[in-house]
Amino acid sequence: MKKPRVVVAPLLFVVGLTVSAEAQNQNRQESDLVKGRAGFMVVGKSLYDGLSPVDEVEVNEESGIVEIRRGGKLFVRLEVKMEMFASLDYVVKAIHVVDGKFRTVSGIGVGSTLSDIMTKYPNFVVDKTPDGRWAGTVNELEMGFWFGSMEGRPGDECKVVSVTVQ
Repeated sequence: MKKPRVVVAPLLFVVGLTVSAEAQNQNRQESDLVKGRAGFMVVGKSLYDGLSPVDEVEVNEESGIVEIRRGGKLFVRLEVKMEMFASLDYVVKAIHVVDGKFRTVSGIGVGSTLSDIMTKYPNFVVDKTPDGRWAGTVNELEMGFWFGSMEGRPGDECKVVSVTVQ
């Protein structure tokens, strides 16, 4: 009798690890920042592509803020530049990420420092925008990293306040 218990427990443990790894992979995909994509939101695609049938979507057309709720709880909030077409579907043109859970494969996102970015992307250059904010682009990712308004050039410990995916 004791032998079957010993055999069954490791099997349950292995199954638990498999489910956990799948869940971690799904969570990672939902918070990835990659070229042309923030999580499941893809530039050039419908706002609704990649959503679960149970997702509740609220779009504020004036501000471009899109809130997605799962199980009644806020799952993600993004600022999305979009166009509406005759089909009454929104097509994503750019995504502005202010949520720190979104990260590049290198671990860069909102809250990362200028030093973090320079370590991963040595060709990153920060310039002042016409409206007084500081930003830079990682060309291979086609992403802009924004540091906000400040006096003088941003220091190494200056933090990213938003990321633009195009």
